[in-house]
Amino acid sequence: MMTKNILAVIVLYKRKAEESEAYLAFRELLKENNAAAFIELMLCDNTPTVQSPPAEFTGTYLSDTSNSGLAKHYNAALKIAEERGIPWLMLFDQDTTPTAEYLGEIIEKVPTWTNDSSIVAVVPKLHNGKTICSPHGAPTWAHPSFPVDQQGTSESVLFAFNSGAVLRVEALQHIGGFPEEFWLDFLDHATFIQLQRAGGSVFVMKSLLRHQLAISDTRTSVSPARYQNILRSERSFYGKYGTKKDRFYLKIRLFKTTLRFLIKEWRPQLARLTFRSFLGKVEAR
Repeated sequence: MMTKNILAVIVLYKRKAEESEAYLAFRELLKENNAAAFIELMLCDNTPTVQSPPAEFTGTYLSDTSNSGLAKHYNAALKIAEERGIPWLMLFDQDTTPTAEYLGEIIEKVPTWTNDSSIVAVVPKLHNGKTICSPHGAPTWAHPSFPVDQQGTSESVLFAFNSGAVLRVEALQHIGGFPEEFWLDFLDHATFIQLQRAGGSVFVMKSLLRHQLAISDTRTSVSPARYQNILRSERSFYGKYGTKKDRFYLKIRLFKTTLRFLIKEWRPQLARLTFRSFLGKVEAR
């Protein structure tokens, strides 16, 4: 059997695979252009109740009702890729939709990326209907926007989301896999910063994918408990990987966010949590 180039991983949470935009799109796209010859699909289910894999699905299906987050599933997928000699790991959230253009660009260029050992990650541009939310440069008092027409190998450090990213297995092995201390939030930031600090480069694709950002609408979509974890992970990330300047800018962003929650959105509980983080008083998990 021919070794495939990419192991694609979709993580599910409180949704069946048949209800996932990512899985439904992959199911159809892998039937076209001989994509299945290059890509193997794997499903990881974090739903608190046991769900069955789709009837027609023949790939690896892992279920963890304890909802241990992303990092453990990604590391399980990394181990499978290592064992099978698959050089690239593709990550997808359940609500990010791959396109024919995206897979076509990857299938066309993955031999070139494989032969260039300096490229450790390949990322599409993700948009939330308003702006490009991934990738982006190092944030200051705000997160800088990324030009929609920019593509190619980045000369500066980039931050990118997990979803849609294609990561070199060998480079992930070199940094010890996905850091499980960032079990959910800021896992992508921690992984990308380590890959680039180890000497690798990020290649930004031409492709643009629609992505539903979990906390893009804080009025309705983020619970205080989840937001608390985001703040905790953010502080841990900047404490471990950030400079004094990074941490100074973080405090500015936290103060601005506190005001936004009080003045624009009126979410006093989130404002209180944000201000406590500004003061350095985020509780441990």
